[in-house]
Amino acid sequence: MLDSEQDEIKRYLHGRYIGPTKAIWRLFEFSTHGEEPHVMHLALHLPNEQPIYFSEREDPAILHQRMDSSLTTLIAYFKFNSNRADGR
Repeated sequence: MLDSEQDEIKRYLHGRYIGPTKAIWRLFEFSTHGEEPHVMHLALHLPNEQPIYFSEREDPAILHQRMDSSLTTLIAYFKFNSNRADGR
C-alpha cells in the first residue's frame, strides 16, 4: 500500500513512530530544541507591497512616518542577516 502511494506527507505520517517518552514530552508541551532565536513565521510579500493597517482619521504625515519606520518580519530578517557575517 505505501509503495504505490506518491504523497510524501502521507508516507511520512504512516511510517512515523512516536515512542512513549516523546509522546509525554509533546503532551506536556516541553521545548524540544533550545535554539535562539526561535523559529517564527515570516510574513512574505513582494517588495514595497507589505500590508499596512490604519485608521481613516489618522494624520497623513504621521502615517507616512510610521510606514517608513515600520518593519515586517521578512524585512527585519533581511536587515538582520545583512548586518551579520554569518547571515550573508
